[in-house]
Amino acid sequence: MIQYAPLARWASRFAMVLALVFIIDYAIPFKKMEESVMEVQKVYIASRVGKLVNPLQVKLVTSAGRELEVSYDFNIARENSPIEVTQSRLLQVPIAVALLHDNQYRERIQKSIYQNLIFFPVILIILSVIGVVVKNNVEMEFNLGIANFAITLLSLIFLIISIVQ
Repeated sequence: MIQYAPLARWASRFAMVLALVFIIDYAIPFKKMEESVMEVQKVYIASRVGKLVNPLQVKLVTSAGRELEVSYDFNIARENSPIEVTQSRLLQVPIAVALLHDNQYRERIQKSIYQNLIFFPVILIILSVIGVVVKNNVEMEFNLGIANFAITLLSLIFLIISIVQ
């Protein structure tokens, strides 16, 4: 453990930087962009016997090339209808989508690091702070370094999934 303690400290510091980026990105006001729906695709789920079940989600393909998955309740969006996409400023993570002329129809993007997957950045913040603060305990530093590396890797993967959609 003593041999790899410097790598563990480096992993904790990198996790702290990434956690600060998440905090800053979430804290500054979100950006709203106007786009239009190019295509509406229903997402079907197969049952156990292989039959298609009623669609639970809709995938909106926008003029900017995004594919946003929203619940089936949002299927009122039609081709060429204008929508407003709310996204974070730094990392460009989609947060919500709304019909432009009818703000009553607003939907959060579920596959987002700032919505359903928010516990990864929260855990990353907590573990990275503890990993940077703890000194003179090689075993704790080593274990926190491994945990920070794993949570950092998962957070980056889910961030990429959130951005690409």
